[in-house]
Amino acid sequence: MAGTESPTYRPSGNIIVCGRAYQIDWPVVNWYDNPNFSAYYRGCYKGKGGGPPTSPYPFSPAKGMGQMLSRFRERRLMGGSRELRRLQEIIRQFVVHHDGCQSSEQCFHVLHDERGLSVHFLIDNDGTIYQTLDLVDGAFHATGVNEISIGVELCNRGKVELDGRDFYRRKFPNNPMVRDRNIVRVQIHGSTYEMWDYTPGQYGAMFALGKALARLFPNLPQVFPEQGGYIVPTWLAEPRSFSGYLGHFHVTNQKWDPGAFNFKLLCQKIRSRASWFVCLDRGECRQAPEVADTVAQAEEQAAELVRNNEEEAMGGYFPIGPFGKARLWHGGIHISLPEGSPVFCPFPGRIVAARSGDDVPTGSRNFVLTRHTFSFGGTPVTFFLLFMHLEREDPSSSRTPWFQGADQKPFWPAIEADEVAFPDVDVAGGEIIGRVGHAGPPGNFEGQLHFQAMSVEDLGQRLQPGFWRSLDASHTGHFCDLPEIIRLIDRPRGRGDGLISEPELRTFFQSDPARAELRKLSVRFQSEWGADPDYLQALMRARDFARLPKAARLRLFRDQIEPTLWWTQEVAERVGLPKDFVVWHYHPVRFVAWMNELLRQRAGQAVQVKVGEYKPAVEATDGYEGDVGYTDEEDELSLEAGRKLTLEDLARGYPDDPK
Repeated sequence: MAGTESPTYRPSGNIIVCGRAYQIDWPVVNWYDNPNFSAYYRGCYKGKGGGPPTSPYPFSPAKGMGQMLSRFRERRLMGGSRELRRLQEIIRQFVVHHDGCQSSEQCFHVLHDERGLSVHFLIDNDGTIYQTLDLVDGAFHATGVNEISIGVELCNRGKVELDGRDFYRRKFPNNPMVRDRNIVRVQIHGSTYEMWDYTPGQYGAMFALGKALARLFPNLPQVFPEQGGYIVPTWLAEPRSFSGYLGHFHVTNQKWDPGAFNFKLLCQKIRSRASWFVCLDRGECRQAPEVADTVAQAEEQAAELVRNNEEEAMGGYFPIGPFGKARLWHGGIHISLPEGSPVFCPFPGRIVAARSGDDVPTGSRNFVLTRHTFSFGGTPVTFFLLFMHLEREDPSSSRTPWFQGADQKPFWPAIEADEVAFPDVDVAGGEIIGRVGHAGPPGNFEGQLHFQAMSVEDLGQRLQPGFWRSLDASHTGHFCDLPEIIRLIDRPRGRGDGLISEPELRTFFQSDPARAELRKLSVRFQSEWGADPDYLQALMRARDFARLPKAARLRLFRDQIEPTLWWTQEVAERVGLPKDFVVWHYHPVRFVAWMNELLRQRAGQAVQVKVGEYKPAVEATDGYEGDVGYTDEEDELSLEAGRKLTLEDLARGYPDDPK
């Protein structure tokens, strides 16, 4: 293999993050697909001139790389972990380069064999993406920011003067997308360069990759260094303090790549969007449907989901009516869908609890609970999403990625025993998290999903006061007695009996315009899923079921309520929920639309940047040329030389992380 031409390899379309494959719907060749693009190889694939290597060390190394076998390093801030949740806290930059080469294969040879450098992604002239490293590992591509960044090399010869204005026509006569490459002028660090533009395929690849990263890394905003709406055309005085997408020339005044790359277009195209939790057309969809930009647009987009819940589902309204009757609190909504329909995770997060077992008298009690944490204004904000009544799956044939091979995972004994398990598994936004199961009154099941959004603190008051109307009903136990809710539903209005019947609920949610007001509430109450030891007695005392014989009330609790009480003291402690079962609840359709808008606003906020000295000290270079701009002491200390140092030496030698 070394010293020979690489055969053609079929793109899998998968990028690898923390050992897991994520499909991005674009031609991607990762190092598993083609081992000739692996930066993990401790040696040279080719020698000088393309012949067999004579040494495992780079034959024309960049500064500090001469005696290094490794072309990558572990990220120091990972602390030995290889988990996505930790990496999500670290990755804050995506650095774009152009390589000065004719092909990505040539670029990889130059980086790996000649210079001893690396980069996570290479994008060829036609837009094919090559991945050489798992994103959990650091590449040697941009001095000072390798610890917190992902890097990409776009194939581009760079300066037109190097090869003449007919270079691409001569090299790629039969590929019009590459052959007809435009020539553009750009000013970087005060100097003007005439360079080759990037191809439509390369921009398409960057859009696909950027969208995937937006779903995986909530702390990598879709912004670029700008002033007055225009890209900053020089280096930043403090590049490590910036979060977002930037060029190599923003990191150092010794480099001018990627020159004329259109960062504004990239960020507009990839700006983060949440996903709806089910297909909007009730059937199978190829991928999770994206949420529209604003709350108003998203609510219009999801009107069918709301109508499905309020006009078709067998009860399961928000915030009361789990059985379509009574004042029992209900923290989510029911959606009627064909069994087996895909269920998606709207945001990147972590599966913290799950169950997959046998039916109970009311159908499936299988669920997935996800926890999501985002940073707003430098402060973390956490919420939970619950997906209930899921289909039971077999780990050997599961169509749900996180559950595939579950019988080989540490949490499997709990699943096998039909108990609550704690998978502690990362999921990307838009990833399938389960399949719709069935639920309903005994003997009358239908395909149904319960979806719920909840938080320990009042996120409405925290993030956008006035958007939600907050009601604290933590004192009410399991039954709603808030006049703000009851008087809207009870009939005749203003003269009702204070109880809620099945006809009253159905009439209200199917035809009363006031039902829209309940979707605007955030309500704090005791969750219906809490294993409260007083639950049965509360049910026995409630006026709502006074007409039922005692035996019928006991049977109602035993068959329809008790089997679903997954929220125990242990679960609360393990996943970060309160032990009194009291949380804030939101209409989940509106919550997804709202959180999506907040995240998009955060991602699109312009960042104030401080530029460095405008004129470089020496002529800037591009691609792999020159000895500076790739690594620094932090990188060099992390490799073989760094292994001789004590922990105290390392602590003094590494730059502080700015977070």
